Amino acid sequence: MATSKLQDFRKKTVSVIVADIKYDVPERLGQFVDASDYDALVTSDTDCYTKPTCDIATVNDCGDEADFSKCPQGVNEENVAFIFRKNWFTEEQQLGAYHGLRDAARESDNRGNAAGPLVEIPSGNRERVTKMQYEVLEYMMNPKARLDDGDNIDDIRSKYKVPEFTKELWVLVEMDAGFQFESWLKEARKLSREEQVVEASRVYEWISISGYANKVRSGIAGFYDRYPRIPFLRSTGYNEQNPEKFKKSLPFLQRLDHGFKKLLPKRYAAQQKAADKIDSRYLIEGTVFTTLTVNSKFRTAAHYDAGDLNAGFSNLVVVSNDGDYTGGYLVFPEYRVAVDVRPGDLLLVANHTIMHGNTEFIFGSPTSDRVSFVAYFREGMLNGGVKEYEDARKEYVHSRRLNTNHKLQTGRWNGISMGMWNDNEWKDFMMTKPDGEKWIKDYHQEMIKEDLSEFFG
Repeated sequence: MATSKLQDFRKKTVSVIVADIKYDVPERLGQFVDASDYDALVTSDTDCYTKPTCDIATVNDCGDEADFSKCPQGVNEENVAFIFRKNWFTEEQQLGAYHGLRDAARESDNRGNAAGPLVEIPSGNRERVTKMQYEVLEYMMNPKARLDDGDNIDDIRSKYKVPEFTKELWVLVEMDAGFQFESWLKEARKLSREEQVVEASRVYEWISISGYANKVRSGIAGFYDRYPRIPFLRSTGYNEQNPEKFKKSLPFLQRLDHGFKKLLPKRYAAQQKAADKIDSRYLIEGTVFTTLTVNSKFRTAAHYDAGDLNAGFSNLVVVSNDGDYTGGYLVFPEYRVAVDVRPGDLLLVANHTIMHGNTEFIFGSPTSDRVSFVAYFREGMLNGGVKEYEDARKEYVHSRRLNTNHKLQTGRWNGISMGMWNDNEWKDFMMTKPDGEKWIKDYHQEMIKEDLSEFFG
């Protein structure tokens, strides 16, 4: 890696690193990182860039020993990996953020690879499906897999000396009382080939559709975009329930916004452009961020972030109640660099394109805490409308769910159905609102086209 010294706007010395090699380490994804995953530990103000995409030797005739850190193509916002600044926040700002946001981190099992290698942790009365169980069931359901007309189940079982778990769970409430996979398999192997297909298919249905990662303390604050089960923009549950508490974090978050704007002006401008396209009531006040991920004592395994604006940037910060911990370095195994992000520091990082994870935390006391925030703009927010329109979508979903006479009502219906946003029921609901006609013009041009086709038909 090439290094040099530059001056930033605060007139302090800043190290510049250009990581001219990217290592291919897909096997580290979902695994915990440690000292073997990095060669350099950053502890002071540093700008880090990945290797320039241009043919720098040809453009500048630098030769094989080119110092990329001295080349304009080598140090720009297009290939920035991270920008790190020590002591960016005041003690008062940190305290406000800690008390304003720490409770947003709640027990969660939906953090995927970031939660680390799966372990056998029952959820209520459910247990994880193992990879061996999956493979055995898929083998039994597929007669064509037995080309040698033999039984390879023992070969499958022998591959797994130690249980390896999947994200899926056995849905025991749907299963026969006292079901044990091993006992079931012993009896199922006595069946004919055709009967095994039927029996394995029956048991396969007892596996959850949704996947569940390890449980960690992680949550979100700010605002969130639509997804199939909640098809409207909205405040997060934390903001809805704790508006005054959230306000305590605003000086910290606005200082964070200032650092982003100052240190990465082009990336900031791109995110500001996106922010200008949405209703400002879905932005964290005084910032270009819509959303915060809040983690408490959460050692993330190697992963990539998703959902943030590609043209923007992620902003990572740490606060603590007492600072009494060591470790927790943020490691980038593809570039073999780590950063010691301490309370009050600022790290702007390309989280969605660069693999990253934490080393182990060692806390000085049971009450010591380390809370990290990732502030970003959720790209899906661009697909929403003004707040009144999104609130109407929410109201519509809930009204359908509570309507016992609705033709789709089943008793457990969530109010959502295929094609619901294009049908006349939704159109009629919108027209009960003062801005309904405008919403149809702004967000449902297909409804206008249908009306015209009927008129000319």
